[in-house]
Amino acid sequence: MHRTRLLLHLAPVLLDALAVSGGFWLARWLRMERYDWFGLVPPISSMPGYGQFVVILTLGIILIFFARGLYRLGGERPLLRHQIAESFWAYWAAMSLVLSGFFFFQFYFFSRFIFAAGSLLGLSLLWGGRAAWSAFTHHLHTRGYARTRVVLIGQGQLVSDLQSRLEALSDYDIVSIVRDLDHLALALSTHHPDQVILASQSHPEAYTESIMKLCHRHHAAFRFIPDEATLDMADLRLESLGGYPIISLHGHRMFGWSYLLKRTLDYVGALFGGLLISPFLLVVAVLVYRECPSVSPFYASRRVGRNGREFWCYKFRTMVPNADQMRADLLTRNERAGGVMFKMDNDPRITPLGRFLRRTSIDELPNLFNVLRGEMSLVGPRPHITEEVELYHHDDHRILSVLPGLTGYAQVHGRSGLSYTDEMRFETFYVHNWSLWLDLTILVRTMAIVLTGKNAT
Repeated sequence: MHRTRLLLHLAPVLLDALAVSGGFWLARWLRMERYDWFGLVPPISSMPGYGQFVVILTLGIILIFFARGLYRLGGERPLLRHQIAESFWAYWAAMSLVLSGFFFFQFYFFSRFIFAAGSLLGLSLLWGGRAAWSAFTHHLHTRGYARTRVVLIGQGQLVSDLQSRLEALSDYDIVSIVRDLDHLALALSTHHPDQVILASQSHPEAYTESIMKLCHRHHAAFRFIPDEATLDMADLRLESLGGYPIISLHGHRMFGWSYLLKRTLDYVGALFGGLLISPFLLVVAVLVYRECPSVSPFYASRRVGRNGREFWCYKFRTMVPNADQMRADLLTRNERAGGVMFKMDNDPRITPLGRFLRRTSIDELPNLFNVLRGEMSLVGPRPHITEEVELYHHDDHRILSVLPGLTGYAQVHGRSGLSYTDEMRFETFYVHNWSLWLDLTILVRTMAIVLTGKNAT
């Protein structure tokens, strides 16, 4: 990696350390020198050992950030909002460990004010530092500094799509697009790129090997977009059967202890969340019933769940009673790209209250009942009706190998504004890359999107 780009990747480590330690030193100053601002009594101690505590705390948070992958040295740099979401969870996980340490080791200088103020100040400074650094690096990249020089090899729609996406990123510079090995060799000799990306999902093994050798000869990193079989290798496991080594390819990572943990959090979250908002759900049900008193305020739709099993998916009613009969007449007015899922921006079947419920996603809260029944998860691919599943492309049925979710990876990347192809690409990515942290990140981002009503219909 180029020295300048390496420094740009490592600088956030120092900035985060300064932010965390600075927040706690500022909290100590407020407690010791400006206690009267907060109606506190004068301090009775100078807090010996506080500096050692700040150093240990800061190192602990940085290590947790490293463990959570917040300091990636390669690949696409996460967007600022993603960095903030990831750092939020990692930061408070570290704070929880520190608070536990206080009670276990009984630190002499423990102060609830310092802990609360230091935590909030540290997180605020950390986010401010990340925002400032993101703006600074973006400015550098737009002026042509520290950009990753890339050669694309391929042809057709895939390479065009990849070109458009990379051109939208300020830290990538496409120096050449070639179609074959001869032109690649010339591009490597002329432009000396940092990376070569093969944008083709149907490439023979010998062809790929030739590209790799060329890249090694010219000291360029080689990357490629995997086909379906190669993508499945991400879930490869070496096991033993009868004394023989067995390679197992799993369609997803949700099995064994990881699946048990996810389902436990589903049940706990749905149960306590449902109890907490039950008065609100009752109010919404009454309002829906008053708008359409001739039918139930709840609407049950037949959806396809895990392994193709159908189930009744419960939502608040947002459409007129004869909405299902009207759907056939409206299919020709479908505005959803791809022709599989049906969406209309101004669907005449939606009631005035229903439009508000959809914009805020309140209509989907009864899905919590499906989570408790084991038919859905808090996070997963959104369930579709049978008619839509029958129109799936062959490779898209893999998303049916896991439980559908109340929200999902596609939901936080565009919701109904996505085309069918993009939605399936996001859902497939989730299935192959699931982790508990990914679920938590999706839940946080869902709440933010719900408050803005972005791409809701």
